[in-house]
Amino acid sequence: MKKTVFYFVAVALTVSMYSCKKEDKEPSIIAKWEFSQSGYIDKSVSQTDENLVDWSYGCPTQKDYINYKSAGEFDSKLFFDCNDTAAPETGTYTYADNKLTTISNGSTEEAKVVSLTNENLKIELVQSSDYSDLLVFKKVN
Repeated sequence: MKKTVFYFVAVALTVSMYSCKKEDKEPSIIAKWEFSQSGYIDKSVSQTDENLVDWSYGCPTQKDYINYKSAGEFDSKLFFDCNDTAAPETGTYTYADNKLTTISNGSTEEAKVVSLTNENLKIELVQSSDYSDLLVFKKVN
């Protein structure tokens, strides 16, 4: 009887340890991301100082977003006002070695992924040797 109780307790502890352990998923760019902040880095002033402000939405009931899909496609929508019914912008993307390249309407844009977590994505769009735009996104679940 003691062996049975001991076995039951050991199994219960093992199961509870693994079931309570939060599995850390590898961050993935494949997700829908809402715009959260925008800003810039002026490298002529400082190499690291980021100037970020909260994203200003054109419509408080609609969130601007970009949706990176697993097939290398994306769609993105900026709502300029609450009556905006234009279709989302669509295109293709590649992501490797912290480099994100998007192609849409014949235009190619490259960005550096500064950070990617399971909740946030920050990209840098280099405009010149001294100036970069920054965009911060929050993952939509």
